[in-house]
Formats: sequence, C-alpha cells, structure tokens
Amino acid sequence: VPTKADKRKSVRIGSYIERDVTPAIMEDDELALDLEDLLSFSYQVAKGMAFLASKNCIHR
Repeated sequence: VPTKADKRKSVRIGSYIERDVTPAIMEDDELALDLEDLLSFSYQVAKGMAFLASKNCIHR
C-alpha cells in the first residue's frame, strides 16, 4: 500500500502551470488522493455513465 509520501512523489505538474509549484504540492498532504477518494470518483463516474445509458445517450 503506497504511503502519502509515495503518492506525493507521483504528482505530475502540467504545462499549464506558469511557475514551478512542485515543492508546495509535495509538502501538502491535503492534495494527496487516497483510495477512498479514488473509489468515490470512480463510483460517481460509473453512476453518471449508467444514467446517460438509461437515457440512450452515447458518451464518447
């Protein structure tokens, strides 16, 4: 099981950020997503896709 420190190491900084904020992100545990967050996001996406399918909507 990855620790919060391991999760912080895997943070990817996008090209849309104008300045390097890596140190600030790496030090902020509140930004690390844990398993509960990821499962919640996945569940919400699945429920949304099921809703769209029930309305005969195809999401690409």
